[in-house]
Amino acid sequence: MSSTRKKSISQKNVERERTENRTLNRVYYVFLLGLAAECWLFLTYRIWAGSALSTGLKWFTALQVLMWLGLAALVLGAAGAYLKRQDRKVRRISVWAACVGAFFAVSGFIITFFPPGVNTGVAVMCTLVPIAAVLALVYLLYQHECALSTVALAGTMFSVWLRGASAASERWGILVMAGCIAAAAVLGAVIFLTSKAQKDEGKLWKVRVFSVECDYRVVYAVLAAAAALALWNGGEALPAAAPAAVPASGGDWGLSFSTEGQAPSGNASPAELKKYDAYYLGDTSQKVIYLTFDCGYENGNTMQILDALKKHNAPAAFFVVGHMIESAPDVVRRMAAEGHVVGNHTFHHPDMSSISQQEAFRKELDTLADLYQQTTGKPLSHFYRPPQGKYSEENLKQAQALGYKTIFWSLAYVDWNTDKQPSPEQAYAKLLPRIHDGAIVLLHSTSRTNAEILDELLCKWEAMGYTFKSLNELPAA
Repeated sequence: MSSTRKKSISQKNVERERTENRTLNRVYYVFLLGLAAECWLFLTYRIWAGSALSTGLKWFTALQVLMWLGLAALVLGAAGAYLKRQDRKVRRISVWAACVGAFFAVSGFIITFFPPGVNTGVAVMCTLVPIAAVLALVYLLYQHECALSTVALAGTMFSVWLRGASAASERWGILVMAGCIAAAAVLGAVIFLTSKAQKDEGKLWKVRVFSVECDYRVVYAVLAAAAALALWNGGEALPAAAPAAVPASGGDWGLSFSTEGQAPSGNASPAELKKYDAYYLGDTSQKVIYLTFDCGYENGNTMQILDALKKHNAPAAFFVVGHMIESAPDVVRRMAAEGHVVGNHTFHHPDMSSISQQEAFRKELDTLADLYQQTTGKPLSHFYRPPQGKYSEENLKQAQALGYKTIFWSLAYVDWNTDKQPSPEQAYAKLLPRIHDGAIVLLHSTSRTNAEILDELLCKWEAMGYTFKSLNELPAA
């Protein structure tokens, strides 16, 4: 063979190796982006599902801002990559900006598009991202004879997909965990076979499975991280949280659901709360529901809600603020006249966890109680709900000292954003599967959806065997 021909073959081999390495670099980037998407969505899901309502709303707003910033980065990055395509450095930076922008734009759109059913939005992203990554990587890896890495990738991403899909259903726990364990087993087998093949020039049972010039350690490290992430949260549909003690400093009330039809865990256990005459659950030995509404202001929906309650002879509790009484006294009078509990949601709706002095705490509640007495001629019921679910141990003691029972909740959904109301189907998807014995349900009277569906919702709950009780009938209340 001539030296020229040998040189030509050598150059081709070098070029082929460079192409393989460039391709594998792209593989790493695509896979890392997919893993970043999983971590981002996992974080989003955990914050949203386990947070108080006020935190959920702030997170929702932040996601919308990120969505628009991502869209701007996508447009500018794409324009920069095209206009400066001859400048390699600028083009690379622009492509990265466009990719990151696309990620935040798409994920932000999907998650914010499903605010009432965030589980659905997260499940969609957790499904689409791994599938897209798998399709791209299968093609790239197969073209470069990296069959084992393809198998490892597919198995691991399948476990991540199962974990993501489980966000939409609380019945997948065993299946998800089994899938994650199987994927981890596949990964271990692939690593073993890869080590075996490396000793025989990339061949396994005389069949070439990858190029020995490629370094797969980074791929396997990322795969292991993905599998660990999937196993970490594989068996849960909502983030688990063991009942904790009441926080000494300020905190947000939050819930963690583990099984459909069962009472959730709260930030504090029923026993801990009971010390301070506080509740988030009622009588869990009976199929009863305690309906509560937070009333910040009147926007034309409360009368329809009262009509539905009257039709079903269902008692409810309305937690009002000063503005509600001042701006809609007739509505408040009707609440009282029809026998509903009217509770104290404070006069100004501040963050009560930041109030440490008993006198300042008393003033917020007493001012509201006095206004209600002047408006209706009746004393205000001594049930108190902390605005935004923000509370502390000191707050619970302060309310107890004033003779109030603090009422949290065991079921709520994102119904407070009047500009982005859930559809009836989305509301039912949250409120029907998670209803449970002794549930204290929090709804907002400003929600158009609540006003429209309440009659049918009460019918559906009644068909499930539930009856409705007043907060006055809480155990030992």
